[in-house]
Amino acid sequence: IMQCVEKITGLETRLQAVGERFAELERENEAICEEIGRFSYEAFRNQSLPLEELAELFVKVGRQEQELVGLSEDQERSRGSMRSGNILRMIGEAGRGFFLRSAVGFKRKAVARAYAEAGRGVCESALAETDPALKRKLAPYRENRARQEELGREAEALRGEQSGLRGELKELGADKSHQRRVRELERGLERAEEELEQACRTLGELYRPKPVRSFATA
Repeated sequence: IMQCVEKITGLETRLQAVGERFAELERENEAICEEIGRFSYEAFRNQSLPLEELAELFVKVGRQEQELVGLSEDQERSRGSMRSGNILRMIGEAGRGFFLRSAVGFKRKAVARAYAEAGRGVCESALAETDPALKRKLAPYRENRARQEELGREAEALRGEQSGLRGELKELGADKSHQRRVRELERGLERAEEELEQACRTLGELYRPKPVRSFATA
């Protein structure tokens, strides 16, 4: 049982490492997709690449960019009002400025996500084959995807191995709580050792040599 438990624990550690590496590759791909999205958006605007089939994604990028520009302009106007010298306006603009800073920060993240979404659409399409520069940019993404597929297969194999070991534990009666089962076995051994010790003590007393009677007292 303990060997099964140790193996399952080891497999769990390996699964965790596989999951962490998979997530790391996903973060790398997110950054790659954002870069490709920005590159492709410019190509879409300049009509230098045939990206019409992904127009909806690029329209979303354009809308997010426009909203970011609007918020940034509002932020600049708020800063100008803060420098006007009017104390009441300064107090009012201080709260508005805080709101705008937060809104601009959130909108920048939304823009980045929109670019990444557009970039992923390009990566998953056949458009890369039409442009050598785009194909080169996509190479790291595809390498990471291939590695993720390998990690997925590795994780599946590890989970299968875990399942087999849990089946062995079930046959040993330890499927629900192997630690409880181990403790039960340990207590059983302790009781057996105590009984054996008691039996040996009893046997010793039975066969202990009786003292020889003294001839003087016979």
